[in-house]
Amino acid sequence: MGLGGNAEALQAINAAGGTVRRINGVTAELSGLPQLLASTDNQFVQQHLQNQLQGVVISLPDHAEISPALNLTLRTESAFPVEWTVWFDLGVHSRLTTKLTLDLAGEVHQSNCLIGGTLADESNLTLITDTQSHQATRSLLLGDFVNARDANLDWSLWPQTKGQLLGDLNVTLAGTGSRATLNLA
Repeated sequence: MGLGGNAEALQAINAAGGTVRRINGVTAELSGLPQLLASTDNQFVQQHLQNQLQGVVISLPDHAEISPALNLTLRTESAFPVEWTVWFDLGVHSRLTTKLTLDLAGEVHQSNCLIGGTLADESNLTLITDTQSHQATRSLLLGDFVNARDANLDWSLWPQTKGQLLGDLNVTLAGTGSRATLNLA
């Protein structure tokens, strides 16, 4: 898996005390995972989380407002099935805009990706997800977020994959005033 991001946004995240780090097989790194497993009856999410995880965790502490937007690309040139996890953990009153590109550049015939996480009170995540494949691929995109009080998720999905793309996106509005907007382009 190749991971790329823009240096200016990564520096802003680090300066605020946040992190962007790879995950490789360790589910304990995912803040909010016990709540997700307890609240979801989605068998695909549960199955995904039982496997060795590969992907990235983006964490922001309380009151971190990141500018510019984080441009993040996950790319594979493998011929083997791909299972990625992209996890967001935003602290109280934190703000982040992320453009996430999932690039299946190789001979991948099947891919699964779970994008999820927890948004604390009054946090805001604007997420633009662009999926790309260069050949026919069977893809499953799972989304599972938990939004606390007055948290906002604005998620736009731009599928540019060839083949089949199935999706199951869930946002738990766990606090008063929490909201989510899902846009499919």
